[in-house]
Amino acid sequence: MADDDAPEKLPRIGVAVLCYVVATLGAIFVWATWRPQGLALAVIIAVPVAALGWLIGRGFARRRAGGCSTPAQRAYVRRFVPMMIAYVVILLGAVWLKKNVAPSGPVTALLAILSAVPLIGVVWAIGRMLIEEKDEYQRLLLARQIIVATGFMLSVTSVWGFLEDFGQVPHVPMYWAFIIWCAGLGVGTVWNELRS
Repeated sequence: MADDDAPEKLPRIGVAVLCYVVATLGAIFVWATWRPQGLALAVIIAVPVAALGWLIGRGFARRRAGGCSTPAQRAYVRRFVPMMIAYVVILLGAVWLKKNVAPSGPVTALLAILSAVPLIGVVWAIGRMLIEEKDEYQRLLLARQIIVATGFMLSVTSVWGFLEDFGQVPHVPMYWAFIIWCAGLGVGTVWNELRS
């Protein structure tokens, strides 16, 4: 068989998944152990988000190399990237304002809600990709990834909640559920890779 006839090697995704899961679990451990605030907390949240971005990029590179990039996936990337940029900018701004200006009342509530809006946008972008995906196989892979992520997040938060209730672990804020769900997307990606 000539070299030209050899099948093209697909980009590897395992290292990106491993980095993402380690970054997420490490961020949870650092937060639970030292309870950082302000900019340190923003960095701890940003590291798993950046790892997720790299993982998604590797996943799309793999799909492109295999000829599987679809219009719905490309539209998702066009929606996801601005949401993540907005998330980092809003979160850093909100943390800075909280530390340096110390707003109170409705302004504080507005800052908190604004910090969550880009994450809600990411969930919306994933939902739009599921709706817009015309390829039934790609839609199945995405649906399976979402189901695995949801099951992973519900399992982790349920176990942590009971451990917390029995005084075995510290309290973790609710926004970590989204980060855990994103880690579950990584687990779902691995599951899809093993099943495909």
